Amino acid sequence: MRIAKAATITLIMLALAFYFSVLFLWNGYDVDIFVNWVVAAKELGITSLYKAPEVFGERFRVVYPPLAPIIFVSNYMLAEYFAAKLVGVEHADVMYLVAWALAFVKLSLVGLSIYIGYIVYRRRGLAYAAAWLAGLPVLTVVFMYQFDLYAAVLLYMAFILCEVGRYRLATILYTLSVLIKPLTALVAPILVLYIARKCGQRTLFELILLAILTSSIIIAPFVLGSSGLKVLSKWAIEFHLERQPQGPTIATLYYQIVSKNLLVPTLCLIALLSLIYYSFYKQVKHSSITIEKVYRYSLLAFLVYMVLGKVINPQYYVLPYILAIEIALPHLLILMNLASFFVDTYYLYSFIAGLETGSVYIPDEQRWYSVKMLVHLSLAPHARKSVESLLSSPLVQTLADLFAHYYSEFGYLFSIMHILVLIVASYIVARRACA
Repeated sequence: MRIAKAATITLIMLALAFYFSVLFLWNGYDVDIFVNWVVAAKELGITSLYKAPEVFGERFRVVYPPLAPIIFVSNYMLAEYFAAKLVGVEHADVMYLVAWALAFVKLSLVGLSIYIGYIVYRRRGLAYAAAWLAGLPVLTVVFMYQFDLYAAVLLYMAFILCEVGRYRLATILYTLSVLIKPLTALVAPILVLYIARKCGQRTLFELILLAILTSSIIIAPFVLGSSGLKVLSKWAIEFHLERQPQGPTIATLYYQIVSKNLLVPTLCLIALLSLIYYSFYKQVKHSSITIEKVYRYSLLAFLVYMVLGKVINPQYYVLPYILAIEIALPHLLILMNLASFFVDTYYLYSFIAGLETGSVYIPDEQRWYSVKMLVHLSLAPHARKSVESLLSSPLVQTLADLFAHYYSEFGYLFSIMHILVLIVASYIVARRACA
């Protein structure tokens, strides 16, 4: 027991060391856009962000609901103030100040991860807290800096509040999670059915009104500031509908091999999600339902999306992972980390192959980007030399040659492995959910 506890604590310490070691590294492609939001907010006002692409160009686009830019812009402006105090504006390069500001912004993700780790420790024990803190989905989202962790925390807290019967606060937090990451809307039918059974139709109606009110308070200023709903919906909704498939999913394979028309995988996704919701409805109708069922069916909905969804990025995994932690099945957590590994590898191999060709394809813009520029955007000035040295090492160059030569084959391999792992994980969760 002492050895196991020591190993668990060591794992936690290694995870914390990783968090702080990557403060000056991030996903440069996305973070560059996020920093542009700050520029646009200073020039136009934060509520006018959605019309920034018309003024400054597409690299100023906001493809998230309003709460995501609110979080980043407010965090960055505060971090920028402290960075200027720490570094000294008169003695610092602008990029150096930006790097320090981004490092301070990333501290919010580190703090949230540690906070959730503490909650998991109180609820499930030290081993599961370590599984959270050192989980590959969490390490990935902290490394990249993405908003998914904010959404995951709000979703998790909403579930915990439902567990203790605090449905109003749970509704507010869940609504906020959707306003950061619409993917969390996948579990809305499950929560609606659960609350309707526990509280009745009248309370459910009141909570729906509360969700609408919460959404309106946040969205309305952006609609007014962006000269109407059309501009906001163009980037927050239409952009996602028109995105090219990306990620190691069935939809992407179908797009690459069978047809550019994604009607078949889309119908399959809708059918499977409908089956999940109907199965949960039957359980709610014919038996006493527990919050454990909510966790299991919600996780199953996320897993089905990860198999069939049009766009799957590495940071998405933090949403189902927090639910898997709560379900507390060791073999399920292993599968979740393995699936996350294949998603990370799918994108990483593409980047490494780009070292050989000099560019990497960005589906969101449907054009090729210089790898050197992406590396430059992803690193603080003081970290560039060492990372560039690593990327030019013989081992990395050999991998680049290999991945570039067998580019499609590796893409298919990582996609198939990812899908197979998710199918096994979905089977385990489905059995538990229907038990």
